[in-house]
Amino acid sequence: MAKKKKRSSRKAASPEHTLPTGFWSQIGAVVLVALSLLLIVAWFGAGGPVIEWLNTAAKATIGYATYVLPVLFVYIAVETFRAEDNKLPWIMKFASFLLIGWLAGLCGLFKSDVGQKLGGFIGDVLNSGMLALVDSSVAIFIYALLLMTTLLFVIRVSPITIIQSLINLVSSNNEENDQNVTVMRKAADSQKTDITDFKLNEGVPTLSAKERAQEAQGASKLSTLRGSVKQDKEAEQKAALTMASDPNWQPPSLDLLEKKQSPADAGDIEHNAATIRDTLHEFNIDVKMEGANIGPKVTQYTLSPPSGVKLSRISALETNLALNLAAQSLRIEAPIPGQKAVGIEVPNRKAADVRLYGVLSSGQWKNTSEPLGFAIGKDISGEPVVGKLNKMPHLLIAGQTGSGKSVMINTLLTSLLYRNSPSDMKLILVDPKQVEMAPYEDIPHLLTPVIVEPEKTISALKWAVNEMERRYRLLAEERVRDIMTYNQRTKQRGKQIAVEDAEGNVQEVDEGRMPYIVIVIDELADLMMVAARDVEALIVRLAQKARAVGIHLVLATQRPSVDVITGLIKANIPARIAFTVA
Repeated sequence: MAKKKKRSSRKAASPEHTLPTGFWSQIGAVVLVALSLLLIVAWFGAGGPVIEWLNTAAKATIGYATYVLPVLFVYIAVETFRAEDNKLPWIMKFASFLLIGWLAGLCGLFKSDVGQKLGGFIGDVLNSGMLALVDSSVAIFIYALLLMTTLLFVIRVSPITIIQSLINLVSSNNEENDQNVTVMRKAADSQKTDITDFKLNEGVPTLSAKERAQEAQGASKLSTLRGSVKQDKEAEQKAALTMASDPNWQPPSLDLLEKKQSPADAGDIEHNAATIRDTLHEFNIDVKMEGANIGPKVTQYTLSPPSGVKLSRISALETNLALNLAAQSLRIEAPIPGQKAVGIEVPNRKAADVRLYGVLSSGQWKNTSEPLGFAIGKDISGEPVVGKLNKMPHLLIAGQTGSGKSVMINTLLTSLLYRNSPSDMKLILVDPKQVEMAPYEDIPHLLTPVIVEPEKTISALKWAVNEMERRYRLLAEERVRDIMTYNQRTKQRGKQIAVEDAEGNVQEVDEGRMPYIVIVIDELADLMMVAARDVEALIVRLAQKARAVGIHLVLATQRPSVDVITGLIKANIPARIAFTVA
């Protein structure tokens, strides 16, 4: 009978006990915090004989520098938890102990009332060599210099940063932005490296003096249309939709806008330029650094590559450049449109505030004669950028919450209000969230109160389509093609009509130019969820035809997906401003 084979059995391997990454470093940080607390307890004579012995030993070793140990230990513990993998460089730990040594040496130069030196054993050792070379006054200066240098090394702050912060603190309440930019230029010039023919362009312009935008408006005072969007009174429609006289209208003062802004901190410009040059040289690409444009958000470094080098080689080194520059991200523009150069955009350490005042007081804004001009911001060179809604002719703004979409809408509306009187331009504001456009509720430019209900929005869009058709009939009668030609043709007609205002008063006004109508919808997705078919049809019809008669759309949404911005809407709204989207 065959013997049964014994099955070989292996013992199940016992599970390994693995520790998370940085476990012992975290334990060490906790021990440092606990040791700091014990030292503080010992200062008050509590804690027992062991704690008292610990305090005595610390004072015997480093003297009065013991009182700085808890602060240093807590700082090292915090930096340990913040560091990647909870590991600090050994050089930082060594510098921390060196800091205590310099402080002990400084304390050792002084004596207590009983003649005992205050630096402990370490202080005596350091001063035995220091005082053999210099006297005590010079030794104090040397220790102070060593302490400051080591402290800045430990906390990783450059001296120029502290100097710049102090200068900004002193001058922030008394100087305009032009003085702040001058200080930043001097700070950057103090750390120049050898970059041949490197040109620095301070792209963040200074704020000019107080200026007021005043426009001479001809005509008589007239209340705006405040009723429902379904107004069927012809007289009230003409009152809101024809240019009436506004002799007493004065545009708001620019003094109402915030002027103060902090300058951009681009870091060490010359050092970054040298880093870019050296990084490309490591990959056998020798370039010539042309200069840098400091913008509000990023600084663009321009360089000229040698002939025969593919620009794709430079673009492929984006991650290497970001690593060597210690930048969170960067963008390579190869080539810069209209220039024989490549641009590398590096984020500033601190972005400059771009105020609406800086754009509305600029020459670009003053030289813009378009009635629907609005401020967009500043470009990479720090120059103001002005948009022209009547040339776009419709605008789509997309951006998730917190990306700046609402700021853009408020900037657009404020710009239009600064340029146009209530007779020049009318507004229809749709705010499904009910809070974004509440501050505009009482302005005289509104055709209707701010709309917060989707049903009323559809009625407003239908009214706008009917008004568009009415205006086209007027243009056909005058045999003109657009609203600007129509306004020029009817400017000297001088026909008088009777108009009833919101209070029921009848007055004679000139039947003049037709005002522009701007329809702003803050969140299009809310409307598309309620009545997508009706809203899409009305928006597409306005987008296709309304430009010539002075009716313009501004649509905003958080997520420009195909169910919100359909193909027809997208095809008829060519102008877009995109922020961060999901």
